[in-house]
Amino acid sequence: MDFPEAFEKIENAAMERVRSQTWMVRISEVATIIVFPLLWAFLLQNQTALQNNFWYLAIPMLAINLLLGILVLFATKSETFYFEYKQLYEAYQNLQEENQEQQDSLDQTHYTRVVLSLSLQALINFVENSGQKQVIQVDEVKEIVTQVFKPLVEFRNELFWFGGESRYNFTLYLFSENDRLLKVFHRDVDGRIIRKDRAWEPGRGHVGLCFAQRKLLFSPDILQSAELLSDMEEGDKLKYRSFISAPILQSYSDIDKSSVRGVFVVTSSEPDQLDQQTHEIFIKSMTIILAMIFSIADKKLEKGVGYV
Repeated sequence: MDFPEAFEKIENAAMERVRSQTWMVRISEVATIIVFPLLWAFLLQNQTALQNNFWYLAIPMLAINLLLGILVLFATKSETFYFEYKQLYEAYQNLQEENQEQQDSLDQTHYTRVVLSLSLQALINFVENSGQKQVIQVDEVKEIVTQVFKPLVEFRNELFWFGGESRYNFTLYLFSENDRLLKVFHRDVDGRIIRKDRAWEPGRGHVGLCFAQRKLLFSPDILQSAELLSDMEEGDKLKYRSFISAPILQSYSDIDKSSVRGVFVVTSSEPDQLDQQTHEIFIKSMTIILAMIFSIADKKLEKGVGYV
């Protein structure tokens, strides 16, 4: 028997005791509040007539009156203590929940800083290495993106609560001017997901909508969206439920006028796993790091060569 079940049984037993003693308590209350005051009034009014018999009646009445008063006071004393304890226990549980929420928030902040620091270090290394080269190959860009994604994948459980049955997917799509499609440039995905690496037209699917609308899109459960669901294949429903898609701009000097280079996507096979309020700043920070990589690579990439 676990603690909540045992606690519930104790509570039910205490309530049953209260119900079983209710009639006795009510009789005692009526006698103490109504009957005995009337009897005392009668004795006091007839004290002279009763003479010595007054004390023979008064003393037993006083004893009975006190006993009934004690009964009223203590009949439910143990139950009163129990419910006071229950109230304190519930307050303690609430404090524990608040403390856990604060601890989770601190952990989230810590791992966000860790992942961003490691990703920024990879970017710094790329800047230093590229400064010594005249030409940068696409494979070198893929390698640095892999290094940026590495801490993200390593700390996915701490950042996004992946684990158990939930299946993760981190993908970077880049827009191909030749094909007019968003194609996979880099992807880290749960081993239980069979990769197809589909390309997306602008405006189609979560990736295409993010690209066309030029803004971060958050979907706690894609099955609740008829528009997005129409672009999914049957098997996708078991792999992709919650989505965050964020645009990667060509330039951040003039965000309103900058074109979109690609889309950074995080998905989970579980609904409501990704939280916009918790993850938005981190996702946007990652898109800036990725944008800086491509901004540097653009200047030294071999002419006529595309990323995808």
